Amino acid sequence: MEMLLSWGEVFTVVLTGLVIVFAALIILIAVVWAYGKVFTAINKNKQDKNDKKPDEKAAVTQTAGSAQAVTTGSAQAAASGIPQGVIAAITAAVAAFTDGKGVVTGIAVKKPRKSGKRRSTEWGYAGTVSSMKNLSRTGW
Repeated sequence: MEMLLSWGEVFTVVLTGLVIVFAALIILIAVVWAYGKVFTAINKNKQDKNDKKPDEKAAVTQTAGSAQAVTTGSAQAAASGIPQGVIAAITAAVAAFTDGKGVVTGIAVKKPRKSGKRRSTEWGYAGTVSSMKNLSRTGW
């Protein structure tokens, strides 16, 4: 009961398998590419909406070596309640963090959002305590 395959049948099976594998890879690449395009467009739309609201932000730009604060007007800075010293401090911090190559595109005062109900339970508290004990044991 020995069943032998001819070379033509073997070639057909191998070729069919390769075609199916590469077709699946091409389809996966196309899906990932499409997702990238969709999310890039969504992020661009969000960025465009944020760029349309320059009245709410004070533009602060940092040039090559020196931190230079540029505001969109003293009236707007005064209205937003951001003192010039704070803007200078933020610009200096960005400059120090990015080795003088950073750019601050805007500063806005925002109110903290309330998270709604506090969902902390005793089990959650016990987990936090346990994690902190483990950190103290490892010498972190």
